[in-house]
Parts: sequence; C-alpha cells; structure tokens
Amino acid sequence: MPTSPSHRREAAFTLTEMLVTVAVLAVLAVLAAALAGRVRTAAGKATAVTALRQTGTAIFSFATDQNGWLPPGPGKQGLWLSHHAYDQNHTLFGLIGPYLGTAPLDKPAPVKSAVSRNHLRISPDLLRPGSRSYLSIYSSSRRIELADGTRKEAFGWYGAYVNNEVKSALSLADLQNARDNGWKWLLQEADRSGGWSASWDASTFPEKPVHGDARHRLLTDGSVVQLSLTASHPK
Repeated sequence: MPTSPSHRREAAFTLTEMLVTVAVLAVLAVLAAALAGRVRTAAGKATAVTALRQTGTAIFSFATDQNGWLPPGPGKQGLWLSHHAYDQNHTLFGLIGPYLGTAPLDKPAPVKSAVSRNHLRISPDLLRPGSRSYLSIYSSSRRIELADGTRKEAFGWYGAYVNNEVKSALSLADLQNARDNGWKWLLQEADRSGGWSASWDASTFPEKPVHGDARHRLLTDGSVVQLSLTASHPK
C-alpha cells in the first residue's frame, strides 16, 4: 500500500524533531561538562585551603617546641625557597612532617596533607610510592619586613652567612612585629606564571595556576587567604 503524503510529512517531522533533540542534548552535555569542571576546581580549592591551614598549624607547633623559632630553628642553615617534598633533613616538610602525622621517609616525597586535589589532577603520580614525579607546590616569602626596617626570609637564608653566623629563620616574636606591607605571609602556592620565589626554581612548579583563577597564601598569623589572579597582588 503506497504511503500517503500525510505519513511522509509525519516521518519528516519526526526526523527533524530527533535532530533537534540530539542537538539540545549535545549542548546540555557540553554545559554539564563545563559545570562539572568548575565544581571539581572549586572542591580542589577547598582542599588547598585545608592543606595550607594544616601546614600552618604544623609550622607553629614546631616553633613552640623550638623556643619560638620557625623551621629550621635557631642557628641552622635556612631552607630552600621552594617546598614540595618530605626530606627529613633539608626541607620544610621534612621538619614539620611529624606534626602532620607523616613518618620519616628514606627518599624525598610529597606530603599528602599538603597537596590539593587540583595539584593531583595535573600530576596524578605525585603521591604514588616510587614515583619520580617532581612538583613544587609552595614558595616561601623572601621579604618579611620587621618594625625596625630589617628584612628577613621566613625560613632563613639558605647558605647565607654574616660574620660566620647563619641568618636564622624568623621567630614568633618577629612575626608579631612584622609590618603589614603586603609581605606578611609565610607560604603561597606558585606556578610558572607567577608566585615563585626566585627565577631559578620556576621550572619546578606547575605550568599554569592549578586552580584556574586563584592562588592561596598562608599568612603570618596562620590564616589562609585566596588571591584572585584578576586582581593585583605582590609576587
């Protein structure tokens, strides 16, 4: 039996409707993927804030046990400007690891509690045992100005001596006397586009900001702030 014109029009309409539906679903899928990405990034930011807060608590706990001196303690050679790993003798996280519940390791390795989900997303092998992944996450402040105008690095000057004396890390008393001139911070997240302490270590950081539009900073009072990359902040 031949198909009537009305049946042909109905079939054509159904095909058009199907194409429109497919197109709408495709757009919705793109929007859902973009939304999911923003949700994951936001969740990663929350873990970054938690990581820095825990790190700050560990730093101040160390200082309390060291008569008020920040790592590495009084009279000791300063730490590297970049901090990524747990090496018991030479890095920030090696010294504060016990306060983070991390056991001593034979080889340098990142500390899980100091790594955000967004860092793990760009370097999924970062915490895997035996991994060769190397990623610096934080840089330390190079310039904390005290009330008398002197400037110090938060965790001492690495390899720097004056009159055969090590230029020590700051004390808790120093932090209380620090001037609020934009440098009252201890650690901040860094990447190759900014936030690192010195040009020679920039290549060890993530290529781009891992949170997209923000970096996080640990202040000298232990609080954590989010720095918008759309605003102007000291680097």
